[in-house]
Amino acid sequence: MVAADRELGGYWEQQFLAMMRNEGYGVHRFAKAPSPVVDTPDGTTILADGWVLQRKGDNYLCEIKHKNPYKRIKQSGEYGLEQYRLNHLQRLQRWVGDPAMYVIHNHDLSGGRDNRINNVAHWFIAPIADLAVSPFMRKAQGPSYVDGRREMVLICYWPISEWLPLSDWLQQ
Repeated sequence: MVAADRELGGYWEQQFLAMMRNEGYGVHRFAKAPSPVVDTPDGTTILADGWVLQRKGDNYLCEIKHKNPYKRIKQSGEYGLEQYRLNHLQRLQRWVGDPAMYVIHNHDLSGGRDNRINNVAHWFIAPIADLAVSPFMRKAQGPSYVDGRREMVLICYWPISEWLPLSDWLQQ
């Protein structure tokens, strides 16, 4: 199951980066073996999925996920991210100086998890810096894959209202 999930996630990472390339950004997808990492001079290994580069402008480190909202909040839902990933992205952002973004492809809007319809209207984006200090963040233990094993980890959750539609973000 881990391999299939990673393949699907990799497909959507490629789709996002291709979409951003079509919007005029340069893109880089970090290597996936054994996981997407940046090794810093102090020996810290930090997770990242992609880097979106704008000529003579801001560059963005991106954590890219293909998921649907968790429905604890019935009216709208919320998205989650493992606390350790949030911490890694904050450290990477501080070290590089570029903003880190959490990018979501909401597969509920594209007809389901395995449907490969890609539309900019299905994508949402939020700055990691804003999520990290959001008063709406809640934390709970939940299942996640860590080094290929399913483990219970601390997960941060935010209401989907914390994300901006990608199409709106691109027009800023």
